[in-house]
Amino acid sequence: MKKEDLFKLLADMDETSVEEAQHFHTEDKSKRKNRGFYGMLAALILLVVIGIPVLGNITRRTTVMRVLAAGPEEVGKGMSADEFLRSEDGARWREAYEQSDKQVPPSRKTRAYGAALMKEVLAAGDENTVCSPFNTYLAFAMLAETCEGNTRKQILDMLGAEDIETLRKTANALWEANSCNAPVLQSLPANSLWLSNDVTFNETTLKTLAEQYHASSFRGKTGSDKMDKALQDWTNGATGGLLADYVKDLKTSPDTVMALLSTLYYKTSWNMPFSEQATDPGIFHGTKGDTSVRMMHTVVNGLLQTDRFSAVRLLLTGGCGSVVFCLPAEGTDVNALLNDPSVLQLTDPEDCSLENASVNLSLPKFKISAKTDLLPVLEALGVTDALDPAKADFSPLTAEKTALAVGRAEHAATVEIDESGVTGAAYTMIDLEMGEFAPADPISLTFDRPFLFMVAGSDGSILFAGAVRNITE
Repeated sequence: MKKEDLFKLLADMDETSVEEAQHFHTEDKSKRKNRGFYGMLAALILLVVIGIPVLGNITRRTTVMRVLAAGPEEVGKGMSADEFLRSEDGARWREAYEQSDKQVPPSRKTRAYGAALMKEVLAAGDENTVCSPFNTYLAFAMLAETCEGNTRKQILDMLGAEDIETLRKTANALWEANSCNAPVLQSLPANSLWLSNDVTFNETTLKTLAEQYHASSFRGKTGSDKMDKALQDWTNGATGGLLADYVKDLKTSPDTVMALLSTLYYKTSWNMPFSEQATDPGIFHGTKGDTSVRMMHTVVNGLLQTDRFSAVRLLLTGGCGSVVFCLPAEGTDVNALLNDPSVLQLTDPEDCSLENASVNLSLPKFKISAKTDLLPVLEALGVTDALDPAKADFSPLTAEKTALAVGRAEHAATVEIDESGVTGAAYTMIDLEMGEFAPADPISLTFDRPFLFMVAGSDGSILFAGAVRNITE
């Protein structure tokens, strides 16, 4: 069966149920494109039908239908990071990594979006805030594929893409540059679609989401316990269970036409780990008062100091990236740094000017988590049509529902920093729901002067008609 036929089968399916996903990997290594060792596998299709001896009359049976995309090929299994980097697999991984660095980093193309998102999500009073610009970018890029007209244009403008083809190239570059499953780095993005079995979807759009965005598809009764349980299990699996406190509240509704989910699991270590023996008690002076913390210590080379902040950058093992820490100057609110372009520039490996200075760094161990409602963020960033069923155009997704709109856009993220390295996870869920056209503002109409009236029968015949020019008691 051709891949296109599978998408058509998915589009025509009804009475389907959903169960936990499993990844399917191809043996054709010549087509792997994942940055690092082998590359991200092109999206693959897997049809699982349970309890059906043949495919005939499939719409009349209760089935389990899953269209699954493959994840990054795992390399160096069972090796430590040091063993991997000394192995032949590690040498090939390093060669591919260095080759990809010669290209223009996709992060530069998304810098403006990242800065805008951070200003909206991270600014707060006394609470911790955290987000994943990468994860949300991929989620909104997928959303752009499902809409058209001004609805799409607003999303493209927010993401800094001239057109949908440019967006696809940037999203693919981001995916490949940040997909790896090796001992030195686990950076595992995943996407999925949760489709209502009451709707016929455009198979071309589903095919694009699978092939361009590595999106798995699941189909079932939205709003049902079974669908929600499968959605939660998939999300927990894709995020390593790190966001379970938020994931348990992820649910669809009977009005959900499609729920779009994008996730990221991330784990790596420092190039020069902190010594656990050097960690000692310390005090953190927070906005809600002083607290006891475990303070880590090390010596790093490289410092940027301005009148607003001081910054250092810690490298991750195997050259897999870095973590920048910015300390506001005394009397400067951390929110002020969100408007400083030199702060965001620190994450660019080719455009970061740190002074050659030795720094005795003391850094607290910490773990922060937060959930963010992205609907007001979308409005602030100029995406409004997608939220209004009277203006939204989601015709590329389905021709059946004309009053679709984004009813929910939720983002959650967590990051933990300790002596060994960095662990994090994020998800973004966008829920397309049936909406109602909002009535226009009422118009005042007072019949206080001559008017015409007509009385029509059930067949449309005008039974009575008159012009009322005067009224007396």
